[in-house]
Amino acid sequence: PSLIRAVWTFSKGSLRHAIFFMWTAQIFNTALPVFISLIVKVVEGNLDAEWSYLIVGGVVVSTIAISILIQQGWHRQSELTLSIWCGLTALIFEKPTTMTSADMSNFTQGELVNFISADAQAVFEVFLFSALFMMMPFSFLLSLVLLILMLG
Repeated sequence: PSLIRAVWTFSKGSLRHAIFFMWTAQIFNTALPVFISLIVKVVEGNLDAEWSYLIVGGVVVSTIAISILIQQGWHRQSELTLSIWCGLTALIFEKPTTMTSADMSNFTQGELVNFISADAQAVFEVFLFSALFMMMPFSFLLSLVLLILMLG
């Protein structure tokens, strides 16, 4: 529990930023189907053609905003992941220095280094995608609400 608490304390600011950028991008991403349905209404003649300029502008702005927000989210997430990975790698490599020679005799140096690098890599991969995992419930609920609104 103390390792998890330390990682959370270390990462919560950057993780919050990454999640904020990803969630905001998801909101803009849900606007695109609305714009497309409006384009269909313009083509069918149910909406004045003058609206098409605003709709296309909305599509362009949403697409640019989505690209920038996702890029910022991934950037913050990557920075956070690398800093946590470096810190945990240092802690993991410090552990063998506190082991007794009897404990060390159970492992070869190759096995020990392999365990250490595998643990550090696993932590790296988990934190790299943690913002996406935390975005899943929001994305699911937003999609469910939109389906209910569109299908009735």
